[in-house]
Amino acid sequence: MTWTALEVYDSVQVVPDDDLKPHSLIHCECHPRFEGGIFIHNSFDGREATETLLPS
Repeated sequence: MTWTALEVYDSVQVVPDDDLKPHSLIHCECHPRFEGGIFIHNSFDGREATETLLPS
């Protein structure tokens, strides 16, 4: 499963691709968190529970 980074006006938003429901870039019902200047959306399909972070 993949994610896409979108540059929207003065912000960057990371949204999951091919999720169960579409995401809104304004007032999304997934309640995205704001971290380091980036809005990170939560998936509706729960993919975060099984993903492994890549080493930085």
